[in-house]
Amino acid sequence: MKDFCKKVDVFFGCDPTELPKRQGVAKAWKPIKGMCGNTSPAAVLPFGKMSCCSYSGAYPTGYGNCCVNSHRPIKPMYPFHRFCGFTHIHPSGTGFISYFYNFALVSPTRPPQKILSEEGMPGYYACETETGKWSCTVTRDCAFHRFEFKEGKGEVFADFSQYGLDKDHPNLWTKYDRATCRLEDDVVLCSTSFYGVPVYYAMRAKNASSVRLFAGEEETEEIVFDSCRGRFGATFTFEGTGETVLALSFKSLEQAKEYLDRDVALSFEEVRKNGYEEWNKALSRIEVEGADEDEKLFYSNLYFSLIKPSDLSGERLYGFDGAAVTDLATLWDMYKTEFPLLFTAYPEISEKIIQTIISFYDKERYLPNSYLIAPDQSVESGQAMLLSAYVFADAYLRGVGDPEEMYRVLDGECAATEYDGFRNNGRVERTTHTLDLYEGEMCLALLADALGKKEQAAALREDYKNFTCVYSKRTGLLFKKSRYYEGNFLNYSFRLHSDGDLRVKAAGGKKKFLKSLDYFFGYRLPRIGYGKFEGFNNETDMEAPFAYHFIGRHDRISELIDMSRKYMWTLTRGGMPGNNDTGALSSLYVWNALGLFPVTGQDKMIAGSPLFRRAVIHRTEGDIEFIKEGSGIYLDAMKVNGEDKPKLECSVTELRKGGKVVFYCREGKNV
Repeated sequence: MKDFCKKVDVFFGCDPTELPKRQGVAKAWKPIKGMCGNTSPAAVLPFGKMSCCSYSGAYPTGYGNCCVNSHRPIKPMYPFHRFCGFTHIHPSGTGFISYFYNFALVSPTRPPQKILSEEGMPGYYACETETGKWSCTVTRDCAFHRFEFKEGKGEVFADFSQYGLDKDHPNLWTKYDRATCRLEDDVVLCSTSFYGVPVYYAMRAKNASSVRLFAGEEETEEIVFDSCRGRFGATFTFEGTGETVLALSFKSLEQAKEYLDRDVALSFEEVRKNGYEEWNKALSRIEVEGADEDEKLFYSNLYFSLIKPSDLSGERLYGFDGAAVTDLATLWDMYKTEFPLLFTAYPEISEKIIQTIISFYDKERYLPNSYLIAPDQSVESGQAMLLSAYVFADAYLRGVGDPEEMYRVLDGECAATEYDGFRNNGRVERTTHTLDLYEGEMCLALLADALGKKEQAAALREDYKNFTCVYSKRTGLLFKKSRYYEGNFLNYSFRLHSDGDLRVKAAGGKKKFLKSLDYFFGYRLPRIGYGKFEGFNNETDMEAPFAYHFIGRHDRISELIDMSRKYMWTLTRGGMPGNNDTGALSSLYVWNALGLFPVTGQDKMIAGSPLFRRAVIHRTEGDIEFIKEGSGIYLDAMKVNGEDKPKLECSVTELRKGGKVVFYCREGKNV
């Protein structure tokens, strides 16, 4: 097998953004979010539960050196990149989501030390400080740590009170509710609870000369706390290179012990090799052929698209058995690009995503906007509405999930009192939520049609025609006086509606719509100003370039995608234009490189500007092959399975069993 892991930079996007100076139209773009990918080089498996990484206490992953940031320049939290030890289970690419994980600090250094060098690859991370080299790798449920002390011996402290980020920032740190810890032969068994969420640990050193429990600064025989009483855990003493294994469960102490007993016999090198092979297998689902640097940037983005969601099946995290995933932390971003990618190429995790949503609804009787390791799922609950409708529609179109079950859940959700205002008045307080619900109707209609419920589907589609009620007849844009999340009325005015012709009509016709788009992207009045495109820095308007498709100006789409490659993505630690938000931005890059953009909730994919001369998505149902004929960024024509596509679009379903997409490209525009 080709070594895809060698194409991955696990440090991509983990530092404040350093991008080329934007030129031309791109100079007008106005990024509004924190300029950092917020990724980390943690050792983790594809969609893995366990992750392990160097801990500094910095925002938001626990790795690196970033202060909390949203829209201001990023400031360093510490005077140098520091190593405090290893922590476990981390967010990926998110902003401030209230729950920052970073369980169980396992540290060979007290106090923190400056990182002198780092190395990493998929499934493995290591760094060096003045006192030694510290490495980690993972299985699904266990973290393996290796400690190479420069003095030849040393101590390792496992602090199970650790949860969250820097303790000097109370809004980033969480105290535990209760704790017990004991030694059983040479195994440390510990249980804690944060916000009422139980966490269980089983830890063993492979070659320690002694193991002792501590509470605060004192050694103890057993720990039983009914509330937070400071640090507690275990100290391991090593006479040479030390190795420890930590298992973690959210279900029970017995489960954690089973994980440890199953994996502890594996060597560190075996685990690292197995993880590398597993990543190669996952990355090989999509093969591309192009320049070496282009391939490296592609696979680095693909890698960070496959970190989340985390498969926690069997852990009863949400109170039900069976399939369960977590860290759908920013569902309002992931649904646009991340889920269509997973549903297309990774059916195993895709089925678990759908089953999680269905099982959660059956237990709680509502559908949230996030699924986290948390006591509730109300994070950013007001950001969007009915997002599961799009997820279900995209899954159904790609052959994932049971359409009858998805329809049942979605139909039940829409009957909730929360949607009474929309049913009675045809709109809700926020214009964006109103559009969420109208497009959600079309997703429900799609499932209704699949089940033969033709009358209901027809009624939903008829009601959908009223979606233009939130667009001003004077400007053709969304009403200015409304509440908008991470943007304004312009950022949300170029949504990819199911009925593009009706949207253009509401804008006052093609010329007026073109004029509005050209202002938004900087073709007209090319200077930074109010309501300009956020420049792929944020998922709020990342699909907006494809609104030109409504008026047949594909040249603009090609130019904007080309500018994104020149100015907004580079293969460096600061090479991502904004928060990756659980894979949303990285999967956008993947789609744009392949040359098709998936319109969420719709049986439609719009041609972009392909990067590679050939690419293949390997699928059980049949491979999807992408071929680029000619050079340049502009499209002359497109064929799918030999059929001309004069509109430069195709359906999802015609590629469901595989097929061949050919893009015919040229150097100059021809409008």
